Amino acid sequence: MTVLTAGRWLHDAWLMAGRNTRRILRAPRLLLMYALIQPVTFILLFAYVFSGAIATPGGTTCSSSSRRSSCR
Repeated sequence: MTVLTAGRWLHDAWLMAGRNTRRILRAPRLLLMYALIQPVTFILLFAYVFSGAIATPGGTTCSSSSRRSSCR
C-alpha cells in the first residue's frame, strides 16, 4: 500500500493538470464538452430529474403526475 503525502499528492495533481491541459490543446472540442456542455447537463439533470428527491424546508412541491400543473 502506498502512503500519499501532501507533497506526493500535489505532484500527482500537477501532472494530471498538465496532461489535461496538453490534451485540450490538441483537441479544443474537449474544452467545449467539459467547460460548457457538461455543466449544463448536470444543471438540467439535478433540476428536473432529482428535484423532488430531497425535501427542503420552505421549498415548493411540484407534482408532474397530477393533471393540473400546480406547485404548492
